[in-house]
Amino acid sequence: MSYRLANYFSCITFVFLCGLSFSQAEIQKRQRQIDSLTSVLKRNSSDTTRVNRLNELSRLLSEHQKSDHALVRAKEAVTLSEKLKFDRGNAASYASMGTAERETGDLDKALISLNIALKWAGKSKFTGEEGFIYDQLGHLYWAKGDTLSSLNCHKQSLLLREKTGNLFHQAQSNGNIAAIYSGQGKLKE
Repeated sequence: MSYRLANYFSCITFVFLCGLSFSQAEIQKRQRQIDSLTSVLKRNSSDTTRVNRLNELSRLLSEHQKSDHALVRAKEAVTLSEKLKFDRGNAASYASMGTAERETGDLDKALISLNIALKWAGKSKFTGEEGFIYDQLGHLYWAKGDTLSSLNCHKQSLLLREKTGNLFHQAQSNGNIAAIYSGQGKLKE
């Protein structure tokens, strides 16, 4: 084997191992966050903070591919936020529930939950959450095979996220739009 080829394989191996180590560290970090939020929720608080923590936990569980557990926490958040008449909590809770439902494959229930979330977000002028909801609707329509609706939702998500100034979320929306165009062979648009 030539020196160049051996050097190439060494570089590839190094990059692979770095990526593997980073992803393991990220998984461990998320697990610590899940454990921490679970511990906080064991305390008996029934206020808006609890709703917010339940939604945080639900979203972390969804990211950790634990959608069934995420759905349980989201439903708990919905019940509590409705009891408290917490509009922003209702928006976030229904969005978390819709996300978990989508990830468990129940697209029809997810569409209902996300549309309810959208109404609550609009009522409470919760722009950041509205951007998240449109992002989730974009993923839902993509899963249903409706590329045009998916694209429109991701574009709406981007517009809302630009208003919040959150560059990370803007990048996510841009990435979703690019993925759709790339899949259609229209990346230059």
